[in-house]
Amino acid sequence: EYIQVTTGEGKLVQVRTSKFEEIMQAAQQVSSFATEMEGAYFDYIQPSCQALLPLLSASDEESYLCEEVRSVALSSWALLIKCARTGATERGLPPATLAGELLRESLKNCFALLDQTKDAENLAQTASGMAECIKNAGGGILRPEEITLMVGKIFAFMDQSLARTESGEKLKADHKKKNAVAGLADDDDDNEDEDQNEEEQLRRNFEEVLGSIMEVAPAEFLPCLPTCAERLRQWVSTQQHKVVGL
Repeated sequence: EYIQVTTGEGKLVQVRTSKFEEIMQAAQQVSSFATEMEGAYFDYIQPSCQALLPLLSASDEESYLCEEVRSVALSSWALLIKCARTGATERGLPPATLAGELLRESLKNCFALLDQTKDAENLAQTASGMAECIKNAGGGILRPEEITLMVGKIFAFMDQSLARTESGEKLKADHKKKNAVAGLADDDDDNEDEDQNEEEQLRRNFEEVLGSIMEVAPAEFLPCLPTCAERLRQWVSTQQHKVVGL
């Protein structure tokens, strides 16, 4: 038995249901172990990450198309980062070493995924997972230059989302105008509104990523404040983008 899944590029691909469920269950089991055992799971973190990594890296079509599975895998990865920090502290090891390695690996793959798809719902899931990874890693890991680069990329992704929203609103207005002239009903409003809501949620999740960086590395984030302030001024000054700024 097969199910159809849509990739980030909109391509429909068939995947065997049993394999999809098997991968999902494995990712959920890792999440359960990490949640229940916390620092005691330290010795099993690296083999667990090796099993989860293909789901994050989107290195093949099967793992790339399983958006739901990848969301669970990213959530599990965030829990493993927490286990790494807790377990290292309990063993008298530097708490940021393994947690830092896992965080950077997750960020590398997340940014690659954000570059590969324009689907707002999938992007939002990835952004939410990024925020959890950063929060669970804690302070003393991200360097100022890394933060500056990340913040710049996040703002670029937010700009892309705003551009998609503006384009969608223009298409919606043009569609309504054509239907009004032809005397037809607007039957696509629900789908268009859903797209806009997904873009809004995506921007909120990107804001969550920025907030998580501020939370764990407030001093290192200071050089980014002027850029953030300028962005806020730009957004608040326009009615269309005021919600994002606020």
